[in-house]
Amino acid sequence: MHRCPIIAVFGHHNWFRWGLVFLSALSVWPSKSCCTSIYGRFTAAFYAFERAVQDTVTSASFRVYQTGRIRIRGIGRPDVSFQAYGRVSDELGPRVGGGPVYRLYHGYFHYREKSRFAKVGRQTILSGVGVGRIDGLRLGGRVAWLGEMDVYAGSLVRGGEGVSAWSDGHVYGARLITDPLAETVIGLSYYRRNRDATPYESEYRQAAGLPGLEIRAGEVEQEMFGVDVRRQFGPVSGYFRWDLSIPGRLRTRRLEGVLRYRHGKTTLSADFIHRTPYVDGNSLFYVFARAGNEEYSVRGNYRFNWHLGLYGAASLVDYAGDRGTRVNVGARVLNGYVGYVGRRGAGGVSDGISSTLRKTLQERAWAEASVHFTRFRTAEAGGTRSTVASQTLSVHFRASRHLSLAFQGQNLSQDLDLATRSNPFQGNGHDLRFFFSATGWFFSRGTGE
Repeated sequence: MHRCPIIAVFGHHNWFRWGLVFLSALSVWPSKSCCTSIYGRFTAAFYAFERAVQDTVTSASFRVYQTGRIRIRGIGRPDVSFQAYGRVSDELGPRVGGGPVYRLYHGYFHYREKSRFAKVGRQTILSGVGVGRIDGLRLGGRVAWLGEMDVYAGSLVRGGEGVSAWSDGHVYGARLITDPLAETVIGLSYYRRNRDATPYESEYRQAAGLPGLEIRAGEVEQEMFGVDVRRQFGPVSGYFRWDLSIPGRLRTRRLEGVLRYRHGKTTLSADFIHRTPYVDGNSLFYVFARAGNEEYSVRGNYRFNWHLGLYGAASLVDYAGDRGTRVNVGARVLNGYVGYVGRRGAGGVSDGISSTLRKTLQERAWAEASVHFTRFRTAEAGGTRSTVASQTLSVHFRASRHLSLAFQGQNLSQDLDLATRSNPFQGNGHDLRFFFSATGWFFSRGTGE
């Protein structure tokens, strides 16, 4: 019997190893109602770089990565599946920290029918204002005439890969997406995150007659409510989103509006977005004053044919009174593009040129080359300009039906006229990096009785 590769990859965690053994046995258990299929994808990668700070002594690093993704469908019945994805990495050169680093990004059971679903285990939440990685439960489905409802709850995934206690940190929330009403779809979402935090005292609160604890362990880290609206007007579509932070008093976290026109080979859009810094409510940084920024943009694309197209965008950004502009224009040529990005106003001045070209070498191989060059000046640098240049070359080869190889070389050089007595860094004379990966995958389907 062959050893399951993902068990070797994540064997560091006994609970995960035995869980996969159980799943593998369950997946081949005879079933009259369904057949079990197993899909796996594994990548071994090597990443090395050498860096020299303006002709000084070089430093080098060599890291290895192993990722694994597995999906088992038809566990006992055709609408039940299990999915897992994780990675282990290690530094082969001189160690800065500890040993290998393990990450289990997700591992959950999934039950799905036509109008409802359920997920239990480690999973990523991206649902309206709700964002995070949890060990918990997620349920979704139709709710009478209202529309689609999605609810979730679970403990937060912390730095380690074990399962944390609910009291250490947890998340719960919900989202409702209504059925179209006059071609308008409305989404309503709620999200709350609590996390155990280190308390500290504030003399200013004591002087004001308030409790001395500024931040308490277990206080609300994030609590938000959001609404988003979509509407189609023939060739014009509209999108509106408003995210509100609830604790203390209502604050606008994000306000966004988009109008987009599509007709034939032309696409035009106008965007507005207001953002405020994303700072946790029980963080020390929450006591500092914060200001948001607004961005207004217009964009356009025109495709002459499959081999040639033009694009352009212009943005005005307001940083609490200081304004900056950004222009991005270019052409899509064959399987690549060439473009210019310019910035003016708040933050300084920059002019950059980028180009990427993809070329098929033969039926199973293709290459990609890119070049980027930027000259910029920060607001504090006076009239001097700094330069940054990078080049990338990669080759991809489909060795067989179940194996692909990739090699990439990267080079970055900098000449920074920003050095000060407190920060003498003048940039890297070169930063040369090499990346190699080998990806293999398999698929097998059992037969039910």
